[in-house]
Amino acid sequence: MKICFPSHLLLKRGVFFVVTAFFSSSSNQAETLEQRVEILETRVSELQRLVKGGSVEAGKATEDSQGVRPQNNPSLGGRGTGASSSQNQNALSILLKQAAQSYRAQNNEIRKSAIREERKKQLQMMFMDSREFSNWIGTLTRIGTNSDGHAEVVVRCGEPGDFAYTIQNMSGLINLGTLIEKNTLLYKKLGQLQEGQRVRFSGKFEPGENDFINELSLTEGGSMSEPEFEASFSDISPF
Repeated sequence: MKICFPSHLLLKRGVFFVVTAFFSSSSNQAETLEQRVEILETRVSELQRLVKGGSVEAGKATEDSQGVRPQNNPSLGGRGTGASSSQNQNALSILLKQAAQSYRAQNNEIRKSAIREERKKQLQMMFMDSREFSNWIGTLTRIGTNSDGHAEVVVRCGEPGDFAYTIQNMSGLINLGTLIEKNTLLYKKLGQLQEGQRVRFSGKFEPGENDFINELSLTEGGSMSEPEFEASFSDISPF
């Protein structure tokens, strides 16, 4: 079996650098888990060197699955005003979708768990500088309040009928600090929105042990097939 990861296309000084990082399986090659991890670490180091080696500028970028065109200076870290928000979101969507496909293709639980571990390494590399995200696009699927009136929000990312994941600030009693407090500007903005509306949103993922960014599913299968990531929202506006 051979397991790789999603490809990220970078442009630097007019030259395209393609870092191969995609999930696939092959029956005619039998690599050990240790060998796959070693290959992953090598590719992560190469990508980190390219991203940190200088200013990375995007020339001709294609629209992502949300119909948003990546801007200049894409980075996988998602930090700073030069970050390409749509490319970051698109990279995450590709990673999660292909990891889910590879997870379903495995025929035992040990191999399935190895896929999740490798996805965690990719998420850690993707958000190595910051867990923040800015101006991502999604559908507002829930606006609610808890017993104190603080707002709970769920945003769905992905197209109908295709792979999707959610970003939400709902985590029960574990972390009430992610809820949107009453009488804040963001709370008032939410009052002007409605469920089912397309929105542009920004915030920061909460840290997590199993997936680097906190994932709220009760089972490993749910985490891979329908991820639910916890985040604190800093802005949500109509798209």
